[in-house]
Amino acid sequence: LRVHVDFETTCLVDVQITSAVSKSYVTQGLQSMDAFLERREKDKMREYKKSSATKDNMSSIVPFVVTTTGRMGPAAFAFLKKVADTAFGDRPRERARWAFRWLSRLNEVIAKGLATQLIGQTQYLRQQVERMR
Repeated sequence: LRVHVDFETTCLVDVQITSAVSKSYVTQGLQSMDAFLERREKDKMREYKKSSATKDNMSSIVPFVVTTTGRMGPAAFAFLKKVADTAFGDRPRERARWAFRWLSRLNEVIAKGLATQLIGQTQYLRQQVERMR
């Protein structure tokens, strides 16, 4: 996703939505969700460093990692703060209103995605039960 933060800055935002109870979180023995999110961000950046297309422009890449519960990694949070600060400057009420709307929309999108997965799993389970009868 290419995002124009202001007239001079363009960022490549690499979005990953990950489960807060994913197997990789549990098996890595990480002590906190923050550590898990930071690990995902570092993994993404490591991949970009390998690429000749991006290794010379790492400062414009944002590893935007968020859990299915809406918790964001530090880079995602910092990016949103930068966008809000650029757009609203010293108008804290507008900045807060924008952040609330944006985070509400993000949570809505995540919830819809989870609902779709849940419906699919329910249908699969129903098929399995029917086969067993």
